[in-house]
Formats: sequence, C-alpha cells, structure tokens
Amino acid sequence: MACLMTWLVLCIPPSYATSQSWSYRIDGISASAMTRDGIHIIAGSSSGIYYLFNEYGEVVFQDDLDIEITSADVSRNNMIIGTQSATLILSHSGEKLSHFTSEPVLSVAISENDSCAISGTEINIFIFPSLRSVTEMYVGVPVNYVFVSSDGEKVAAATADGIYVFMTEDTTTFEYYGISSTSSMQFLGDGSLAAGTRDGSLYLIGETADQIGETLGSIIIVEPDGDMIVVGTSSGRVYIYDSSETEKTRFTVDNLVDCSISQNGLIADGNLEILAVVNSGYTLKPWRILAFEYASGDVKWSSIRFLSCEFDSISLS
Repeated sequence: MACLMTWLVLCIPPSYATSQSWSYRIDGISASAMTRDGIHIIAGSSSGIYYLFNEYGEVVFQDDLDIEITSADVSRNNMIIGTQSATLILSHSGEKLSHFTSEPVLSVAISENDSCAISGTEINIFIFPSLRSVTEMYVGVPVNYVFVSSDGEKVAAATADGIYVFMTEDTTTFEYYGISSTSSMQFLGDGSLAAGTRDGSLYLIGETADQIGETLGSIIIVEPDGDMIVVGTSSGRVYIYDSSETEKTRFTVDNLVDCSISQNGLIADGNLEILAVVNSGYTLKPWRILAFEYASGDVKWSSIRFLSCEFDSISLS
C-alpha cells in the first residue's frame, strides 16, 4: 500500500512495541509502505531515491532511480516500485527481478509471500505472476488502485468504471464488476474482496458482488483482517463489519487520515492522536505506529499505549 496524504499512519503488532523511537529525514516523500508485521518499511521520493528500513530505523538498502517514484510496496523479501516510466521489482538487497517500461505507474502491490505482484498505469494493468514474468492487459483508462491477496492467488485492479479480479494461475481470464469510483479495496483471508467507493458504498466481492453498506460517506480506506472489516470515511466516520456482513459499531474520529485493523485490534487515527482501539479481547498491549509526515519530509516513530474498549463503549487514550 502506498498513500499520499499529510499523514500516513500504519500499525505494528504489539510484539514489536518497545519504547524506542527514531526519525529519518527524506525530502519529498512520494510513496511509502510497510509489511504487515512492521519489520520492513519502504519510502520513495519525488527525486527518485528510495530507502528500505528495518523496524529499528536502520537503512537496509537505498538507491537512486533518477526519476520520480509514484508508488511502492514491500514484502518479506522483495519490493515493487512504480515510477513515471516503469515498474521495478527488486530484492531487499537491490537485485533486479523485473524492470518493465511503461507509461506513468499509478499504483503497485506485492503479495506478502513474494509470489506475485501487480501494477496499474495510466492505461494498462501489469501482472507479475512469478515476479520475473509479466502479463499485460490494456484497459485504456487510468488504473487507480491495485491490490493482491496475501497468498498471491488473486490480484485486483480498479479503474473509475469497474474492478478487474484475476487468478494469478491464469492471468488471461478475469471477472469484471461494474463498481464505479472505487477509492479503496483489499482482499480478506477467504479470498473475497472488500471495496469502498467515493459515493459511500461498501461491497464484498466473492462469487457475487454484494453491497453491504451504502451512503456511508466518501470512503478513504477499507481495511479487513480475518472476519472483520474496518471502513474509514472522509468525514471521520469509522464503521466495523463482521463476517456475516453485519455492522457491529460506528464512531467518529476528528480529522481521520487512515485506519487499520489487525488480529489484535483496530487503530483509528487523526493527526497522530490515537482515537480508538477495538479488539476481540477488549484489551491491547502497547503498540507502535509509523508516521510519514509528507509536509516536512520527516519519517518518525512514536510509541503509543492504549486503554481498553468495547464495541458499544470505546475508551480512548
């Protein structure tokens, strides 16, 4: 995942939550991503320099591509970078696995298990089913969002008019869903796809495309984990759905910029003030968050401690 916003806030599991902090100055951050376990972080810049960090803030690798980086994602052993003219897939040591020249890249994604990747450009979808090979599909319109399942078996690409879903074992065929104005999407553990739109609709795409939410407000983030789905809107309203497609709760966060859910809980964040936490056990240990401040170009760590909460009564810290 890669975002361009004033603040990007991502979550690291409690097992990594120590009291340390670190910062790193990067001018003109244009793309960023972090693995789900928080061990690997990538940040790319408009000047073309990218940095790979470990969880302690150490630069594991860096290089200069000499062209603006537009999107980036990172997995356990590799990373994918989109630029104004190409998609690159590299190992954490910088070994080039793929380099495919194209029009400007808008979005990239790589599976957690390093089995496949996808990029979307101004007119094409590029699927890398083995990281070293590529399948190209011309769509003729901007591919604004792409995503890949954690097991690498499915990839999805969204344009302004609809969503394409591919099985990576056969990238020549796909399912198409006429869901317009998609603004965020992610795969669930069972292979279904959760997608939110700018007009406030929430869809769950499996064998069929079911609308499970409507008029929620302009959706800026959809974040599923296990059998839970968290939806954040531009108005600051946050919704939580369970596997039965039932809304469990909703609450409002001032100046919401991002939200994320893991097996241990939900973080909803506004301007780096932790506002809400939800989890099945109702109690969280200390967590740590990574924040990219695009306005000043700083990469910072902050150490956060939470109180407990319940679905109908949320405690804040």
